[in-house]
Amino acid sequence: MTAVVGNEACRVPCARNLVCLHGFMGNAADWDPLRELLPDVELLPLELPGHGVREVDDAFTFESVAEDLLASMDAAGLERPHLLGYSLGGRLALYLACRHPDRFASLILESASPGLDGGEEQRLRCMVDDARAETLRSIPLKTFLEDWYRQPLFASLDHRSDLREELVERRLKNNPSALAQAISSLSPGRQPSLWSDLEKVSCPVLLIAGELDRKYTSLAMAMEEALPMAELSLVDGAGHCVHAEHPYEMAHRIQRFLKG
Repeated sequence: MTAVVGNEACRVPCARNLVCLHGFMGNAADWDPLRELLPDVELLPLELPGHGVREVDDAFTFESVAEDLLASMDAAGLERPHLLGYSLGGRLALYLACRHPDRFASLILESASPGLDGGEEQRLRCMVDDARAETLRSIPLKTFLEDWYRQPLFASLDHRSDLREELVERRLKNNPSALAQAISSLSPGRQPSLWSDLEKVSCPVLLIAGELDRKYTSLAMAMEEALPMAELSLVDGAGHCVHAEHPYEMAHRIQRFLKG
């Protein structure tokens, strides 16, 4: 796995290094708007396996991807960076903070979840995501993406057709077969539940969710209660993809949190 660190200066440990983990079907470019709005923060995006144009040669699991991400941070010379994760990237970021509580200066979770709590719920989710992977292997990628962004989870994009079209076009750069593997391998059903581990997170945490995204707003509220040092920030008029729908609000809240 390769860390996209921009330039050699990023290899020097810095209190304002912010490692960014994108969501499903995303890439490092998803964070470009925040990079422009946070000029005094060094954004360091990491790519996830199964995303991009390359084939995936080796099998991977949620746990192995998390450890590879940590190894990429070590290779980049990052000591206690801040960590930001959105959706899938948020699940991975939270896993890292639970397993390595002294490794990060702070944690920012956007539309994230600690996973599913219960074997039957996990089993059913695995079946759903395996079926999605098979669908992706059998239909054009653009058709899959258009259907994906019309899920209830992305209902806030119904009034942002321009943004929905932009997201679909950007995700067309993915390799469909590799993306299908990521759907199955990184399914919430195959992620260890982190609910009982939240008390281990010893760094400050900022929980960001769009107030129109009822599911992840509820999850953020529950995590706020369970995490030792958590701050909840709901963004009015935003849905699941806060950083794309309201980048200025997202940047403002990150800036305020990091200064604090």
